[in-house]
Order: sequence, then C-alpha cells, then structure tokens
Amino acid sequence: RSIMAAVREILVDCICEKTGYPADSVGDGQALESDLGLDSIAKVELLSTVAERLSINLEDMDEAQTEKLEAAKTVEDLVKFIEEMCV
Repeated sequence: RSIMAAVREILVDCICEKTGYPADSVGDGQALESDLGLDSIAKVELLSTVAERLSINLEDMDEAQTEKLEAAKTVEDLVKFIEEMCV
C-alpha cells in the first residue's frame, strides 16, 4: 500500500470524525470548505489530528509549508500536502 493511500485513509477517517460524513461520501475532488464544511480553523485542527496519528511534527513547518496548507482546497490537495510532510 502506498504512502498516499495510507495518508488518504487516515485523512478520510479524520474528516468523517469531524464532519459526520460516511467515508464513502468523501472523495478526492471534494472541496474542503464548500463540500465538507471545513473552514481554515477546522482544516488546521484536522491536519493536527492527522499529524498526531502519523507522528508528524507540525511545529517545524516553515512559511512555504504554511502557505501550501492554506492553499489546499480539496481532499486530494491535503493528501499531497501531508504526504510531502512525511518525506
């Protein structure tokens, strides 16, 4: 199983916990804010939960990474961002 698949699974689990949506209704192309109701604060909380589960230290994020996180608009964008943080 690829890192991206594992990250996606954990991310979708966290999205489901936060939003109450079933996992099969959360797709890669869905907009975090308009489709899933995750505003910027909820996105950071979501990332924090995912990072904790993957043992990623978010305190080491630099300005470019913070900007990338803020630019993430879809589930897929967030998966790619998290995957980059893992390497």
